[in-house]
Amino acid sequence: MDAWLLLYIGMGLYMVSQVLFTRSSILAGTAVGQILCLLLPSLIFVKWKTGSVYKALRIRPVSAGIILRVVILAVTFMGFAELLQMVTQPLIERYFPDQLAAIEAIMKMLTPTSATGLFGNLLVVGLIAPICEEVFFRGAFQGTLEKRGPTRAILISALVFALIHLNPYSVFGIFVIGIGLGYLTWRTQSLWPAILWHVINNSLVTVLLYFKGDSYTMPLWLNAILAVLFVIAAWEFTRHTRLGSKREATPLVNAPKLLSRKFSHLLTASGVMLTLAICAGLFCFGLASLGSNFLEPKYSLGDIAVYLRGPAFNPEELQVGDVVVYHLNEGNLRYSRILAIDSDQITVIGRFNAKGDRINEVIDQKQLAGKFIWSFDPGEAIKQLTETNRPPAPTSKSN
Repeated sequence: MDAWLLLYIGMGLYMVSQVLFTRSSILAGTAVGQILCLLLPSLIFVKWKTGSVYKALRIRPVSAGIILRVVILAVTFMGFAELLQMVTQPLIERYFPDQLAAIEAIMKMLTPTSATGLFGNLLVVGLIAPICEEVFFRGAFQGTLEKRGPTRAILISALVFALIHLNPYSVFGIFVIGIGLGYLTWRTQSLWPAILWHVINNSLVTVLLYFKGDSYTMPLWLNAILAVLFVIAAWEFTRHTRLGSKREATPLVNAPKLLSRKFSHLLTASGVMLTLAICAGLFCFGLASLGSNFLEPKYSLGDIAVYLRGPAFNPEELQVGDVVVYHLNEGNLRYSRILAIDSDQITVIGRFNAKGDRINEVIDQKQLAGKFIWSFDPGEAIKQLTETNRPPAPTSKSN
């Protein structure tokens, strides 16, 4: 249960840090959150539990052969991950159809537009984040979980690692790479291979985004070749790094527990409730960035609106004046205010045509996707990111 205590503290602090620090600068907020909320708690936790940071985190050198093999694994995994995303994307789009705009905003955030931006992204996304996340997940978290077996520890740390990224479109790829990073750490008894793979992966993505743009995808034939090479490289790595008869466990495995049994049970129960709440939130709530002032005074340009969706949304409870999210014929999402309700037909504020006349829209109840319930100002940095990734809204001559 000590591992879960670390997870709750680290993730809780990180979420708070993102709210406080990313309003002015996303890169600076990310760097601060990674160092203060992931790296620092991990070091304190390991020092408090074992007294030996380097040994407990498995900060030990590896051979040049292992380094070369890790580089090959990291590069070829790019193709494997692309193919995996292609296979799983239809499933994700079925259950998270309105998350695409948010994912596109994230990709835009990760796309540097200048040499200075490229350097900043490589520093934060390509170096600071991999080091901090590997110390937290594969070092302290997985190392503590290995008390009940390496397989279980690797899978749990990979699953948590995938879920905390809050990216349903890449969750399977992140889970697989999490397994690979955890296996490397356990197999080599060193954290450096996992850090190296993570640094190469994030840096390659950043460089590709800079030179090719956020809409770039590698050719299918290249992905297929890289995926085959990745499988071969993974097999060769396992064959080369044969396990000896004796393996030295991390001191975290044999360290005394920090929590009593009663507190451990309480922590487990709270963890289950938190997990259920997160799952419910993913299925019951969505986010929309507002691209117009036509919903003022309650909703303003650049605000992030929270809306009910899925099982939490009941179209029968809608009233005139409510703001709804609905699907267009092309499958895109739009939001607008209800002007009238006539059985299954709903009239909403429409766009202005070229002559300046408003043409209201009549939509069917089946097109509805959700209802606005709340909004907040995300700060200028987030507004700049999302200004081109919003659900379309009615526009007027004054907007």
